[in-house]
Amino acid sequence: MRRLPLLLCFILLLSCSLQVQDFSGSFSVPPQSPQTSSLRLLVLTDLHIGKEGIEDAREDFLAWLETSNASYDQILVLGDLTQCGLQYQMDSAKAFLDEASRIAGCPYVALIGNHDIRNGGRRRFESLFGQNTYYTFALGGYSFYVLDTASRLVGLQQLQSLKDTIANDSNRKIALTHMPIYCGIDCIEASLCDPYERYELVRAMEGFDLYLCGHAHYGTSHHYDSSFSELTFPTFCGIDRIFESQVKWNELILDSSCNQAIWKCFSITKDGSINVEEIERFFLSD
Repeated sequence: MRRLPLLLCFILLLSCSLQVQDFSGSFSVPPQSPQTSSLRLLVLTDLHIGKEGIEDAREDFLAWLETSNASYDQILVLGDLTQCGLQYQMDSAKAFLDEASRIAGCPYVALIGNHDIRNGGRRRFESLFGQNTYYTFALGGYSFYVLDTASRLVGLQQLQSLKDTIANDSNRKIALTHMPIYCGIDCIEASLCDPYERYELVRAMEGFDLYLCGHAHYGTSHHYDSSFSELTFPTFCGIDRIFESQVKWNELILDSSCNQAIWKCFSITKDGSINVEEIERFFLSD
């Protein structure tokens, strides 16, 4: 009699990878785009617009962008645009990103995060940023795969679509999503929650160069043996896991001439100046 509850618990634990998720979209092999000598990406994550008690540095960021004279190919926003998915927060996020895109002279792609689906926010997000929350696009010779992990799950339908598509995609590939696969043993609760999905996703990522994500609020990297690199970017909202208050955004340069990635992090210091630090440079998988 004691075995039955244990068996039921085991089945319930496994079932989280089998449930149908409320995701919208599909993957397809994008048309090949011309290979560029370098690809320069501006990366933001975890804006948490609407959260009380955080530093709102949107105007400071836009002022920096206006005077930086940097040239970017794409702005990537890796989820948690809002604090709790409310309409005014979504509207503020879109206005901010539209202005950043105008100043930078390049488009942006905004991903959905776990805070964005609160209070029915998924539908609001889809109405403002696109009906599909997982899809592909091409840029600079790469196929970019946008994954919806807002519920800390991938879901069987999205995972199968990913596997089927990459099997026919000969382009170099980069994954963009909100949730890390693995962001460190001391912060495993910030990763995807299903062990089976993490395993399957690592296997699928073996043909990728990069897996770019946010959510953990601090920066870290993991380089899987002879395979892809997972980069977890620090938060724009200024509160990391140890409550350090410092607004951060990132620049990622992919240099095809030497097959290297260069990650730089920008931050606003207490005196209001902008600090830049090279976090890491590493070779991409062949």
